[in-house]
Amino acid sequence: MPGRRAEKTGGLRIVHIVRYWHHYGGVETVAEELAKKQAKEGHEVHVVTTLPTGKPKKVLGVTVHSLPYYVLFNEPVYRVYPELVEIDPDIIHEHYPNPWGFLWAWLYAVLHKKKLRITYHAQAGSSTLAAVLNRIFDLLFYPMVLMARAELIYTHSRIGPKIPGSRVELSQPVDTRKFRPIVPLEKREYDIGYVGRLTKLKRVDWILKAAAKVNKEMKIIIIGDGPEKENLEKLAKELGLKHIKFTGRVKHEELPKYYNQIKTLVLPSKKEGLPVSILEAKACGCRVLATPVGGVPDIVEKASLFKGMTRLQELLTKEKEEP
Repeated sequence: MPGRRAEKTGGLRIVHIVRYWHHYGGVETVAEELAKKQAKEGHEVHVVTTLPTGKPKKVLGVTVHSLPYYVLFNEPVYRVYPELVEIDPDIIHEHYPNPWGFLWAWLYAVLHKKKLRITYHAQAGSSTLAAVLNRIFDLLFYPMVLMARAELIYTHSRIGPKIPGSRVELSQPVDTRKFRPIVPLEKREYDIGYVGRLTKLKRVDWILKAAAKVNKEMKIIIIGDGPEKENLEKLAKELGLKHIKFTGRVKHEELPKYYNQIKTLVLPSKKEGLPVSILEAKACGCRVLATPVGGVPDIVEKASLFKGMTRLQELLTKEKEEP
């Protein structure tokens, strides 16, 4: 079935498949920055995603296709294949974890003999059922990638089923012209901060509970949005935290000024790939405390890692004592 091939005027037609769009997180940031860069280079760039839903619209040179979806095993399921037929891309770039998006992308690439590129950011899902699904995908991943002759890129060396011919590539480059120290650490307003999605997987409640144990006067900023925002705001009140700010979603280009108001970034996630927030925070001169998941141990000092709430409290106590 022909798609939009007749309308193509120049450059490559590239489609990125990513679960969310304009929904702050490391994977989304990487996909968005790459898509905008390719559009500036003269390529016709599309994004197929789930949020926000609506008719295709062009944003900064990128055409965004937002599809209806439902949730299964803690993952959004959406019908990518018909959209790919309509777009008729030269290159499909799947941003994993996105199991259902990957299945449609793989099927289209195999049937239509199109180039498939996969960036493996992290494993999918956090629920028990999602973990089972994860294992199934890992078993099928190798033969499926080989069959599609896909280009496979890992964001760090600690994730995913290792496949011959794949490569590790830092796909979260930080623009140090924008992300750089501006405000001296001792003059920054917030003792601790968090940047990212507000979901159960991110365990932002750990930050609030640990801070309440250490010092309820600590100044805290939570940057980001998600389904747990209302619960976290309620928890902050219950814990009696007196100086906490929830900003909601912040545009990526505005993040440097926020990082420059944070002394210590805390990332207590249950699962991560290679967190872009840590790279950006360190580039802005923030101290970082994080759980040793995914590629985090490669970019955070061992002394600043924690596995439980007690250790986080100890580290926050130490951070509070420092200027």
